[in-house]
Amino acid sequence: MLVFGYFACATRKLYYCAPNCIEMLNMSKVSVKDENGNVVANVKYNSILDRWDGSSWTSGSTGLHLGITMLKKLDSFVLIHGTQWQGEQAYAEIVTDEEALRVILKTNHMERLEDIKYSRLKKLWESKKDKEE
Repeated sequence: MLVFGYFACATRKLYYCAPNCIEMLNMSKVSVKDENGNVVANVKYNSILDRWDGSSWTSGSTGLHLGITMLKKLDSFVLIHGTQWQGEQAYAEIVTDEEALRVILKTNHMERLEDIKYSRLKKLWESKKDKEE
């Protein structure tokens, strides 16, 4: 059984749900749009760049989540922006390798660089680190 509800915050409503609801969110697809708003692909939703803030998983603001994946079709990285706010939808954006690396470093998820999917980002990070030394 799914349990849904919401918290009111100013003019927005934040939906919360039980753990099995989060599992369903993780099975959903998010549209990747180009700069003109055209859907170029769909990716599986994830929030692997979230962090625990002491009471919930978040990407820095209540009800907002952040994930990353590789879009093989375009050989590009995609940031996935999730939301639990009523009236808002998750979206995904294609980013440069530099931006993907910056977000991974900013969210302290260095372990992502050990995944073969992100090997290109690890090489980029190592080259930047070598230049600094």
